[in-house]
Amino acid sequence: MMCIKHGTGVRFALTMWCALCTFLPMDHNPFDVRALRDRIGWTQDRLARFLGVDRSSISRMENGQALSGPVRRLLALLTEAADNGTADALCPEHQVAAE
Repeated sequence: MMCIKHGTGVRFALTMWCALCTFLPMDHNPFDVRALRDRIGWTQDRLARFLGVDRSSISRMENGQALSGPVRRLLALLTEAADNGTADALCPEHQVAAE
């Protein structure tokens, strides 16, 4: 990926431990949250559980609300996992206990 503001040659790796490019304006949303959620087949509830927010926050994010730094880092991690086909391992679905 490239820095959106400085698109010429500023490259950085998105990993669990690195921050997003500091040149990226805080009000800019580099993620299409709904498209990512649809791509990995998660419900709003499951994504909310992964991000540690409530479902209504997911709805607001999908409608353009600015993302906080921690949420952006988790979405970057989720995007990387989706690219590798391992997104489901990050947040397993709730299992219904068999009786």
